[in-house]
Amino acid sequence: MSYEALSFREGPAVALVLGQARPWRFRVALTTFVSAVFLSAFLIFQIQPLIGKYILPWYGGATSVWTACLLVFQSLLFAGYAYAHLISKWTLRRQTMLHFSLLAAALLVSIDDRGDVGGDGRLALLRAGR
Repeated sequence: MSYEALSFREGPAVALVLGQARPWRFRVALTTFVSAVFLSAFLIFQIQPLIGKYILPWYGGATSVWTACLLVFQSLLFAGYAYAHLISKWTLRRQTMLHFSLLAAALLVSIDDRGDVGGDGRLALLRAGR
């Protein structure tokens, strides 16, 4: 089996294990992948306590609030991994369309009725309930 056929079907990691990959390409791909995973994990675990500390006084500061915050963030992290796994089989064009539509939906939700993005730091949906 050729390298091109193997890398198309199985990815560069399998080709390297079989000794058929070009080492510099694999190192670049591996470094990029590891850096992206480390950065995303670092950011999510920096944002989680920051948001938890910010919203804790809103709901009374009980330990159940912190536990709920941890549960929500861990559930969202799991949902993100499931999302990435499910769309990994899609074409790049379809993935790009989905990502941009989700970004557009998030932008529409975050714009309040005055046209301000963000404003006082709360989402427009939270502001509408006051």
